[in-house]
Amino acid sequence: MDEEAKAAQEIAKATKKGLEVSEKSGAFLSKIFGEGFQHLGNSFADWTKYIRYKNMLKIQHKVERLHHERGINSTTVSISPVYGLLLLESVSLEDDDNIQEKWAGLLANATDPNKRVKIQNIYMQILSSLEPLDALVIDYLVKQNAQIRIEDEPRINAEIIANEFSQDISDIHLSLSNLFRVGCLIDSMQNVTWANMGASYQGFRVNNPNSNFRLSHLGRMLMDACKTT
Repeated sequence: MDEEAKAAQEIAKATKKGLEVSEKSGAFLSKIFGEGFQHLGNSFADWTKYIRYKNMLKIQHKVERLHHERGINSTTVSISPVYGLLLLESVSLEDDDNIQEKWAGLLANATDPNKRVKIQNIYMQILSSLEPLDALVIDYLVKQNAQIRIEDEPRINAEIIANEFSQDISDIHLSLSNLFRVGCLIDSMQNVTWANMGASYQGFRVNNPNSNFRLSHLGRMLMDACKTT
């Protein structure tokens, strides 16, 4: 058998093996990701492109809506290319509407010449780390922490938050732990007043009934940077 025939045989074998591997991988991915993956012909590359494109389109519409509401047309502030790749990677992978809204607020504010919010790596890292429930909890704390609580008001502990969202307490514990991990949450262990606004308690426990959770300074800065108003 000449060299060309041998080469053709090897290519055929490799192609066959490649198809078998592709079919097995496609079946596995369909099993994991469901019918949505099957409808794209079991093509992982096409599937990921579609998901990213859909998410990017949603973010684009949200940012353009905010610019329109503020009367901003073409006069925008450019975002440094240093953050470009991380931004594109992060926003294209986010499909939760509430978290997308926060990304949109950050992008709209950073490009708004009247606001000039600076995009920080830490903001992007935190937003990329949020689960949908985390976003709900942090929004709840924004509203609660905006109020000056009087002495006889109940503390904001895990049980109160779980009741607020009708969630299993273990899910709230996990969410609070994540928000603490990314630096957005502290347990003041006391009612917050103007006098003790800067005080905090470092021994973090999600299941302490005496806890009084509130946003950290970093959490407030992040939410200010992501405001959509």
